[in-house]
Amino acid sequence: MYDQNRDRGKIKWTAMMLPEHISLLREWQKEDDYVKQPDLTDFDLQDIQEQLESAMMRKCMTQIRSWKEGKVTGYLGTVEEIDVHKQLIVLQDPFEIERILATDIIAVQHVD
Repeated sequence: MYDQNRDRGKIKWTAMMLPEHISLLREWQKEDDYVKQPDLTDFDLQDIQEQLESAMMRKCMTQIRSWKEGKVTGYLGTVEEIDVHKQLIVLQDPFEIERILATDIIAVQHVD
């Protein structure tokens, strides 16, 4: 009997939500999910470059993390190409080829 009353309360409150409330809650959720862009030092950037070059030479599995528009995305695959002119990293994962902007990369790690 107690659980039944609790369910009615949830139904009652969700029915009272206005579309404006829902949109404000969604905006609030986006703000909570936003990740600030990490400040990378010259040492960090040099380390990323060395890790990428090493991964391309060794053709080993590499994990790359990138930041774009407040979201951090992870990629896993082998570095096939480093395009200096376009500032792109071409990563071959088991399913497709990913092209990652070098300016978005925040971390590189070999997975052996």
